[in-house]
Amino acid sequence: MRWAAILLLSLFLLPGCGSDAAKPENLVPASGTINLDGAPLNDGIIALVPQGGGPAITANIKAGNFTLDYSRSASGMPPGTYQVSIRSTVGAATMDAEGNPVEPESRVAERFGDPAQSGLLVTVPEGGTDALILDVSSE
Repeated sequence: MRWAAILLLSLFLLPGCGSDAAKPENLVPASGTINLDGAPLNDGIIALVPQGGGPAITANIKAGNFTLDYSRSASGMPPGTYQVSIRSTVGAATMDAEGNPVEPESRVAERFGDPAQSGLLVTVPEGGTDALILDVSSE
């Protein structure tokens, strides 16, 4: 659950933080597709964490497709190797009768939600790519 809070925090803070002066100069286009059990993943969130450390770069998944951007005003991302996490849930978080949060059911196997446990690595080449293809399972 702790990693989920960190991932959600990165969605709101990390991609948009800093000024354009702080962005890397070597940003390249990066996009691709995600399949769940052989079919495009309807929706969700993908996060890429640089292997050498640094802020996660996140993107929304829509109809199996995603495009990664360093920030709202800086298209693309630095080339390199990244650990990947993917989250997709059925419905939204709710509260139980006592007012405790109830996590929604995950579409993807839980291990894919943690970049250190997912086993997913991608390499964004120096020239960029539109062919990042990731396959995940529900189990």
